[in-house]
Amino acid sequence: MILGKICGQVWATKKDPKLEGAKFLIV
Repeated sequence: MILGKICGQVWATKKDPKLEGAKFLIV
C-alpha cells in the first residue's frame, strides 16, 4: 500500500522534524 507508506512517513515526521524533507520527497 503506497498510501500506507505515505501516511506512515508523514506520521514519522511528526515525531522526527528532521525527516520533514524526506516527507516531501515521498509525497
